Amino acid sequence: MTNNYSKSFSTDKQALNYENREYDENSYSSVLWEFEKELLTTLITEFRHSTGGQSIDYLDFASGSGRIIAYVEDKVDTATGIEVSPAMCAIASKKLKHGKLICTDITLPDAAIEKKYDLITAFRFILNADPELRTIAMKALSLRLKDEKSWFIFNNHGNPFSVKLMMWPVHFVRQLYKGRDPACNYLTNAQVYRLAAAADLQIIRVIGYGFLGGRIAKIFSKTLACRIESILAKCPLLPVFGINQCYVAKRITIPGNAKRSS
Repeated sequence: MTNNYSKSFSTDKQALNYENREYDENSYSSVLWEFEKELLTTLITEFRHSTGGQSIDYLDFASGSGRIIAYVEDKVDTATGIEVSPAMCAIASKKLKHGKLICTDITLPDAAIEKKYDLITAFRFILNADPELRTIAMKALSLRLKDEKSWFIFNNHGNPFSVKLMMWPVHFVRQLYKGRDPACNYLTNAQVYRLAAAADLQIIRVIGYGFLGGRIAKIFSKTLACRIESILAKCPLLPVFGINQCYVAKRITIPGNAKRSS
């Protein structure tokens, strides 16, 4: 990858710190992960049904410590993870039973397309990556979809029209201190739609979740927080205000460009 984000977990210490801190049993991320597991199961079941039960070649991009691919690998026929950090790959490899990991950077200009996939996921990447890297990565992943029936599932965990808006002043100062664009901690649905369109992708569904936020969720037990999140996600109109927005996208059919859509 081409910017500083790719170096965020380059050392064993950084990778282990992320693994132990971000998804600690009592963290808000672990609460959201319970919802995400149900969501992934539902979407994969639906996708398999929509394809008539055909085999699924699956890719998890920016696999990190292997949370997503380790959960999904038993629900698909082949599972591949791509991660740029060797330290993260070392952690992820210990969680896999039959999925394989490729430690490489597909955002480099000369990166070859190693394979085409029926289903691709990319969680917690789009927001974290700098704008240029987002665009490059989305285009690289779009080209890895087998055809216009294939799905690309990704998320944005920085919807500003959520409880996260209350933390805007803190995030603004923190981003300035790090020398980053203060807006990098937020990404609107409109921005995501434009990002997808630039990669020849059409978003066909948006699922919003994550309403409490970490500070509010700590008031409750994890079990109760999970239950509240699940109930709120089913309320009409409310999902648009979820901190997390999960998108299901397909390749756009480009007239006269059969090779590109194969």
